[in-house]
Amino acid sequence: MKRPDQRKFDITRRGEIYVIRFAQEWILDDAKTFFAAYKETVKRDRLKKFGVLSDMRLLLLGTPEAVEFFQGIGDWAQRNGQVGRAQLLSTGYEEFLVQRIDTTKNRFPARSFETEDEA
Repeated sequence: MKRPDQRKFDITRRGEIYVIRFAQEWILDDAKTFFAAYKETVKRDRLKKFGVLSDMRLLLLGTPEAVEFFQGIGDWAQRNGQVGRAQLLSTGYEEFLVQRIDTTKNRFPARSFETEDEA
């Protein structure tokens, strides 16, 4: 099995906003590696409320298992203080996948933008 690559994501913080940049193709192990790092970061920072800017412009594809795993990440994030998400997408297909992950969930607002300044 392919080893998850840490360069597939980068998490930085700007005040009360986490900027998460995603890249390359993802498998389930990549999603699990990301989630562990994300949880550790959120728990370490102890913010009561925070937003996320997800930059997915360099993200390629994810396996169905990786996409399904991300559904649980959103649930955990909301329970732990995430109140909104702005996302940068490069294709309509990416928006379709993101909406698929978020469907039937009563979650924080999520909006798509073309540039980081707009987001």
